[in-house]
Amino acid sequence: MEQLCVAQNRMNNIVLSSDISRIPSKIAIGEDGFSKQTADQWKTFIMIYATTILWDMLNVSGRKILGHFVRACNLLVSRIVNKDELKEAYERLKDMARIIESTYGPEFITSNIHLALIFLIAVGIMRLNGYIGSYPNSNRQIEPELMKIFLKNALVDYHLTRNWTPGLLDNTLHLIKPKKAVGSLALTSTIDNKELKYFLSHRHQISVAFKIYGTEPIPGRMLSPSYMGVIMPLELKKILYEWYKILYKGKYKNIEEFMYPVINQHTKLQIGDEIFGSMISSYKNNSIILAKWKAKEDKTSDIYLGEVQYYFEHTLRLPQGPKTQLLAYIRWYKCASSSATQFKYSFMNSKVSNTEIWKTEHYKEGYDSILPVHRILCRAIKIKYHVGNSENYISIVPLNRRFNF
Repeated sequence: MEQLCVAQNRMNNIVLSSDISRIPSKIAIGEDGFSKQTADQWKTFIMIYATTILWDMLNVSGRKILGHFVRACNLLVSRIVNKDELKEAYERLKDMARIIESTYGPEFITSNIHLALIFLIAVGIMRLNGYIGSYPNSNRQIEPELMKIFLKNALVDYHLTRNWTPGLLDNTLHLIKPKKAVGSLALTSTIDNKELKYFLSHRHQISVAFKIYGTEPIPGRMLSPSYMGVIMPLELKKILYEWYKILYKGKYKNIEEFMYPVINQHTKLQIGDEIFGSMISSYKNNSIILAKWKAKEDKTSDIYLGEVQYYFEHTLRLPQGPKTQLLAYIRWYKCASSSATQFKYSFMNSKVSNTEIWKTEHYKEGYDSILPVHRILCRAIKIKYHVGNSENYISIVPLNRRFNF
């Protein structure tokens, strides 16, 4: 119980964004702790809190069990799960079960673990065939809601195969008729899956042949409050000019001649159901993002942590017609001083971790501070972290929900 009190104190110091459900201060309450946690609260605890607050309380096996489980959850909460991600999630849950069995004995492989693997296969097949995306849900407690749908469908199938007294089936079907969606269930996303798949392809395809200009359509929009027709500061104009030169690689002799002198500045961005904030908005806790960058040397890609200052639209008046870019101005955080520090929470090899450690300092601002919004991978939670007595770091927990899932 003493360790749970320590964990509770650590949780109390973590500030979450407004769209993430809070966990009441009750993990140290009750005989065994975690008094009456709901399914949604367990999800938040496992995916956001668990790694950071429990890591130093666990032995090597416990860390691996937690790491595999959190990784599987992160993969499965995405709206769109590809085959490779589904296979990895299945492998992570299998590895988790094997470690539990070898460490604590086969009697600890409960029916819930078997059910998780079976449920994963069923959900994976249905998601890959586009069925689950059509089911109404609140986007907050999707697991129990989907289980209710499965059970209801199973009940319908059962009754349809029975021999009924004439007229009895028609008179009783109203008992399982679905209720009208209200509240959060009525706010189910209207974004089309094809739109999201197209947008996701931009985020993941990092190659010489595939370039993002920022003019591509997005399944979302910029949100108010907005400041239209803002004259560009000189420093931004210089940075944007350098960014355009690299983007178009000398296609135009003097790209500056085509640059419109004003921008439309926005405080928030909506992609699907996800709201991305900025430092000039009331959604400051939503301003931490992860984005993918292509390495110059070997053409691989790396993921970097940034803090969005603001979003903006800028128009180039090109000979073939005007082109408007959807961009974000970002301050990038510096990597930790060593790989051992950055990947402190690794559980498979030295660079596989659900949570990473970054410095609180930022890189110098330049042309790489400009990012097309299409390159944003996801939001992240920032947690203060101390190394020794002198160095301050932040622990980063990715919100791999991809559009509020």
